[in-house]
Amino acid sequence: MNPKMTSKQRSPAGSLDQTTFDLLRHPAVAQAINRAANMKLLQAIKEGRLQIVDQRMKAATALSTSTTRPIKYAPRMDLIDDPRSPNFSAIFEIPGLRNSDISVQIQEGHLIVCGERRPPYLQTILPQPSPQDSEVASKDASEHMEVDNPASQAVRVPVQELRFGTFQRNIPIPKGIKEKDVSASLADGMLTVTWPRLSPAVVSSSLSPPARMIGSASPPTSAVTAGTALQ
Repeated sequence: MNPKMTSKQRSPAGSLDQTTFDLLRHPAVAQAINRAANMKLLQAIKEGRLQIVDQRMKAATALSTSTTRPIKYAPRMDLIDDPRSPNFSAIFEIPGLRNSDISVQIQEGHLIVCGERRPPYLQTILPQPSPQDSEVASKDASEHMEVDNPASQAVRVPVQELRFGTFQRNIPIPKGIKEKDVSASLADGMLTVTWPRLSPAVVSSSLSPPARMIGSASPPTSAVTAGTALQ
């Protein structure tokens, strides 16, 4: 019968694990391990298999990318339909814009209001580091893994609830309406656009009397009219 393994027989393995753990905690051993790991990381960076990404730089890059490829959004709008008025009106909420930032067009039977609103803090974001700066940062990574670069001082936006970028709103309008028939005014961040219910050509044709055919006989006078005329 095989003897049972006691705790004393298992103690050499346990003591070995404890010895290894204590050895790894030694400052000299930990420094050597960190140095070897840093050398491997540096080699991976030089070979292009690893890239150092600073979260602050990543946020600044994403913010700057949004200026070149902005996400379109539709501004809030009120459409006014007053039966007593011959015109339609639309009021758009676009604060912080000037007349030069807004465009009102007519395309394929639609009134298109578009423009761009730029965030004011993008002016202070620092440019991305050049390849020379990236190479210097990679060399410093062998001793200090956290790279201190100029992008770390870029503007951060921890809370971003305002909408920036290009915007557009399309409204179907009656056929025949041209841009000269549309009026727009901007005041206190509110854009008011007005256009007629019917095109001027349709209105003018409805007001003009019907054309009479040449050579057509005049309609006969009714009996009541004739009798009244005779009296």
